[in-house]
Amino acid sequence: PPPKALEAAAGLLRRLGAMGSDGRLSPLGHEMARQGVQARLARVALRAREVGHGHAGARLVALIEEGAPRSSDGDLFDPLGAALTRAPRALDPGREARVLASCRQLSRALRLAKQDAQAVDDESEREALADALITGFPDQLGRVVAAGGARSWHLELLLATGRRARLPEASAAQPGDLLVVLDAEERRREGRPEVHLRAASPVTQDQVLASQLEEVVERALVRWDSRREQAQATRELSLDGLVLETGPWPQASPEALAACLFEAARPHGLAAFGAPSEDPPGLFARLAWLAVRRPDLELPAVDVAGQEALLRALCANKRSFAELQAEGVEGAILATLPPRTARELERLAPAWLRLDGGRRLRIGYAPDKPPWVASRLQDFFGMKEGPRVLGGSEPVALHLLAPNKRAVQITTDLAGFWAKTYPTVARELRRRYPRHKWPDDPLNTSPPAPGKIR
Repeated sequence: PPPKALEAAAGLLRRLGAMGSDGRLSPLGHEMARQGVQARLARVALRAREVGHGHAGARLVALIEEGAPRSSDGDLFDPLGAALTRAPRALDPGREARVLASCRQLSRALRLAKQDAQAVDDESEREALADALITGFPDQLGRVVAAGGARSWHLELLLATGRRARLPEASAAQPGDLLVVLDAEERRREGRPEVHLRAASPVTQDQVLASQLEEVVERALVRWDSRREQAQATRELSLDGLVLETGPWPQASPEALAACLFEAARPHGLAAFGAPSEDPPGLFARLAWLAVRRPDLELPAVDVAGQEALLRALCANKRSFAELQAEGVEGAILATLPPRTARELERLAPAWLRLDGGRRLRIGYAPDKPPWVASRLQDFFGMKEGPRVLGGSEPVALHLLAPNKRAVQITTDLAGFWAKTYPTVARELRRRYPRHKWPDDPLNTSPPAPGKIR
């Protein structure tokens, strides 16, 4: 056989208890080999005998071995139900005879005492046969899920291996049911392979846990819930790739939740979590600009790596985007600065300035250029000098705007603009905007109140 197939077969034999880690058959493996049926079915039969239901187990194995009969309604064949009720979907006489012959042969191989093979549909027998099926097919368990869109809605079985198998349209299974697959075939649908189920038996979660308890793995996980935009801590019980049970995990560490939040927030960037009244990019620009001019203040880095470090710190003891936005970005960053540094930032690189006429302007910053503001030219009437920052040592570049919001001049020398450039600019503005006031003596003219444009 191909190496992968051989490895898979050996892994299954070890899972069934038929082979030891040394590659030799175990005593159970030798007994399975004597039953004359394939390994899975031998394990089912022996397990049923172990729990005192050998004859019912022999009939179950015979039904599986014979294969799923054709159904008029296209539903799944359930060998477990058939073994319990002895009414397997109208078996034809020939098929029923083969099932009985196989059952008698396996009963002899199992050394079962002769008895009436009529099964009793009681709870203990159902539990015993379900346990036997799970023991022989532990890797073929799956959960029913709804799949497809509104027009092509159908049921699928999500297997522990990660594969999906399509259920017949007439299946009585419901989403959430656990099934153990006993017969399936691969077909092609629109050029793609699909696994279709023909025979499977329902089992319960309690039966799976009782039968495979040693193989069940408990995991505590922290995952991001994109719909709720928060980190969710859950505890899972899983068998191979099949999740059997999931629930909240109250013991999750704050560090794990914060790390999950950080990974979800990082693609959005730190600025995305500012409060509505905040301007995180503006704060980053102020910090970067002042850091170049005053390295002694030891301001936090706000490059990509620096912003990620700040974001990671802001995620501490939080688990959701809502918590990040509720605290805000600017206030949280400023709170990390020593009081003196925070005061110096506000004194040397303020976010806003107020003109003589009362208009409040946001100052723009960039590390490699002077700070700037933009406003209507009329707002600067009466001002002999433009504003300054960095303790008065650096002038703010003024973008003097016409009524169409385009700059007619950019200058750091307001007095020179009034004396040399304004007379020429005013003539052009009077021609283009005659309904606005363009006085000959702007230094002795009061600026309009905020909101008034003429």
